[in-house]
Amino acid sequence: MEFNNKLFILRKEFFGGLLVNKSNLTRYEINKYDAYFLEILSKGSYEVSEVVQCIEEHFSIDYYPNVEKFIEMGVLLEGEKSYKIKKEHLPIYVENCDKPKYLSYPFEISIYPSLQCNLKCSFCFLGDKLNKRYAEKSATQWFDLIKQATQDGCLSISILGGEPLLYYDIFKLVNYLENAKIRTSMTSNGLCWNKKMINFIQTSQYVTPIFSIQSLGLFNRDVMGRNHNIQRWVSTVTEISKYKKVRINTVYLGQSIDDLKSIVDFCYKNNVEKYSLAYQYDINSDWTSFKALIDVQDELERYIRMSQYDNLNFCVEGCMIYSTYKNLDGSIVTSEYQKLTYGCEAGNSRLEILPNGDSFPCISFLDKDLSCGNVFDSSIKKVWDDSALLSEIRYGKTEDEKCLKCSLVHFCNGGCPMVNLSKNQKMFGEGDPRCLIRKERKG
Repeated sequence: MEFNNKLFILRKEFFGGLLVNKSNLTRYEINKYDAYFLEILSKGSYEVSEVVQCIEEHFSIDYYPNVEKFIEMGVLLEGEKSYKIKKEHLPIYVENCDKPKYLSYPFEISIYPSLQCNLKCSFCFLGDKLNKRYAEKSATQWFDLIKQATQDGCLSISILGGEPLLYYDIFKLVNYLENAKIRTSMTSNGLCWNKKMINFIQTSQYVTPIFSIQSLGLFNRDVMGRNHNIQRWVSTVTEISKYKKVRINTVYLGQSIDDLKSIVDFCYKNNVEKYSLAYQYDINSDWTSFKALIDVQDELERYIRMSQYDNLNFCVEGCMIYSTYKNLDGSIVTSEYQKLTYGCEAGNSRLEILPNGDSFPCISFLDKDLSCGNVFDSSIKKVWDDSALLSEIRYGKTEDEKCLKCSLVHFCNGGCPMVNLSKNQKMFGEGDPRCLIRKERKG
């Protein structure tokens, strides 16, 4: 029996491990014994009984792996021949109490190869950093960094900007990623695509374009600027979507429901794989904007059902949207892995990297220039493990009494650290002022 390295990634974590399906990036949490079991089988083809015996002797337990389930999932394959386990193939196991309580590596890394942009959107989170000139790295430098990241456990790459297509080496970079079979998304305003890039993306299996649009009407010019050409955007998206599924993203800025329904109609008619409506990051907003977004979500979901757009994947995205649901029961989040993925991603499951290599837990930290370190000067792994800022985020605990009484505190931990820092001068003092649950809690 052997581990299916072609289809699955095995990541050992402090809580046990994760199995990741390479084809769709679905993640499965496993316990420490299964992680140990599968790691041995990833080294070669061995008899299951022999591996089980090793684990039972090592941990002094009775171990019964669900081999049938692993075979059904495609995690395990029958090897052509079984070999004796070699001592050097036995993984070194360190007790959980001695391990740091954070993921071994970020799930996703967002890179900003350039901050140059042809638009000036009113809602852009880069603020005065937009169009700032950095010493931009070459595609080869980025690819070397990303290749090492995927070998260390990173699951996907997100290319952001600015406008990624204004990066001087973008075509070479996406070709590198495609040839290396690295799952990549690239968010674009859709106005800078030439025929060469369109032809590439139409046949790409690993690079998925995400096109930003806020309205198909006049509202779009108000928020994305007069340089935005709707006709050109529509032409680019429809041309690509004839051959490839694309994604579309809208930031909720108070658009009319009819504006949003028009985008939904466009998505259904043009082979759009996923339409997401995102919450606008704004430290000056309050909880009512969360509530407004959820109300719009309900209305659009009803419209999608009534229109029988069965194959359209629609969702809302944004930090802390769960705080809108006053009756949400946080007890459903029980495992250490769930706590990491339900709560803030900053420094826990993702990292963001600017054109010069400066890294941030979340791009919101750029506002105060709070960097984790430069990944080109050291490495992503070193920054991930050694950054004092990341350590503060991972181990900080809210001091807010209302938050401490909330059933969501074990993963929410007082909300957005950056909002709290901006509003209260402390990441883990008072809780996030936007939270509806906290706002309505008495005492």
